[in-house]
Amino acid sequence: MQPRYRAMILGKDLTPISQLSAAFLNPKTPLHLGFAYYESSLVVEWLTQRWGLEKMKRVLADLAGGVEMNAALAAHFAPIEKLDAEFATHARALATGTGPKLDWTKPGPRDFASAARTGQFIATHPDNFSALTEQGKQLLQDKKWESAKTPLRRLIALYPEQHDADSAYALLARAHRELGETDEELAMLGKVVALSSDAQDACARLIEIASARKDWRGVVAHAEQFAAINPLSPLPHRAEAAAREALGERPAAIAAYRALLQLAPADPAEIHYRLARLLHATGDADAKRHVLQSVEEAPRFRAALALLLEINAQPSTKPGVRKGTER
Repeated sequence: MQPRYRAMILGKDLTPISQLSAAFLNPKTPLHLGFAYYESSLVVEWLTQRWGLEKMKRVLADLAGGVEMNAALAAHFAPIEKLDAEFATHARALATGTGPKLDWTKPGPRDFASAARTGQFIATHPDNFSALTEQGKQLLQDKKWESAKTPLRRLIALYPEQHDADSAYALLARAHRELGETDEELAMLGKVVALSSDAQDACARLIEIASARKDWRGVVAHAEQFAAINPLSPLPHRAEAAAREALGERPAAIAAYRALLQLAPADPAEIHYRLARLLHATGDADAKRHVLQSVEEAPRFRAALALLLEINAQPSTKPGVRKGTER
């Protein structure tokens, strides 16, 4: 439950179960499309917890057989009108139970016009979610790193289950980073990736810190987290390949470099060279193809040229066949 979804549920955006399929076909905004997915997850969770997984499987079987959604739900759970009413009550209870210690009053358009106005609003609303968030962001923008900790820590104390990628945990991590408090930054980034499903920036920073510390296992773990969010980004594949190479895990490093090449990296000559070096070390004749591609991209790449000479100086093998395996 994120603050924006909380507001939508308690406002006028909660869609009845009976109309939820239509929410995907004509959403008002991209946010409403994301909310439709989130609300659907709540519906499935609620139905399964209340009536059991076996009934949910029967609904899926009916849908596979062409039964209309509302008819399938009514047949296995309850009349659709009852499901609409009971789920609405359930969703609103979840929303009101999110950050129950916070003041969720919506500020007016002028309340955050300046730092002074923000301070005045906080004076009368000391536990307001929007005000504490805004104050923390303003202090970070003004580079008042130490001062920013106070509102952000207050937010975390009142609302520890923050699932946004740019939550108070992420903002506090920024303050710690600027102050050189790396261990504290790591703790906050760890909370971000544990609570958010799309924390790419936090994963990238964790990879950066782990790489600087030569914590290669940590690099692999964070790279896998990043790739689970966005497998089409070159960053996690590059980080994993380098870490696997440093760990001496050649097959895994080769796989990561091959994946990286599929994403059109900015430095294909370097990636082809690193892949060729690993393949050559394992006796794979495909190393020559990759080192030639490296030289093709960068004809003066000395390391690649040296590797090519080394490969050519050895007895040839059939393409794709490891040395010692020919018959």
